[in-house]
Amino acid sequence: MDYADDVALLAERLETSVAGLLVLQEEAVPLGLQVNWSKTKIQHIGEQSLNQLTLLVAAENIDLVNDFVYLGSLISYNGRSKAEILQGRHRLLKSGPAM
Repeated sequence: MDYADDVALLAERLETSVAGLLVLQEEAVPLGLQVNWSKTKIQHIGEQSLNQLTLLVAAENIDLVNDFVYLGSLISYNGRSKAEILQGRHRLLKSGPAM
C-alpha cells in the first residue's frame, strides 16, 4: 500500500483525540505510512465554542475547525450538512439529463 486516505477518529474529549492521533502516527510507521499533519484537522461537534485556533500534536500545529469537508461532505459543528445537499444538487444539475 502506498498511502491511506481520509481517516476519521471520533472521541468525546479533545485529550482523547490527541492521544488517538499519536497512536495513529505510531501504528502507521510500520506500514510505511505517515500522517500528513498539514491536512489534519480537529473538529468539535456541538456548540460553536472554540477557545483556540490550533493545538500542538506531535510537534505540529493542528487546526481546530468548526466546519470540515470529509469525503466530499461539509460537516458543520452542529452536525448538519446542508451544504453537502446543495453541492450534490448542483452536481446533478451540472451533469445534465440522464439517458
